[in-house]
Amino acid sequence: MQLFDGCRKWYWIGDEVGGACDFEETDVLNPEDMVRIIENGLTYDEYAEWREANLDDGRYINLKSWIMGLRHDMLNEEKK
Repeated sequence: MQLFDGCRKWYWIGDEVGGACDFEETDVLNPEDMVRIIENGLTYDEYAEWREANLDDGRYINLKSWIMGLRHDMLNEEKK
């Protein structure tokens, strides 16, 4: 309810409570990331920025690192 203001239907994948949770076949989150979102007070727009950046770039930055400030353009700098 807190993650998406109660406007998204969700279910535990494989009926395994505490595993991965599917939000209307758009977002799949594990409990650790759900807690991070709530504890850090991320808005849906901030969360969506992380999700879309990963999709657009094709490389994955985990949510914990994203919240700490890591961005895809920083990964490119590390390769140089």
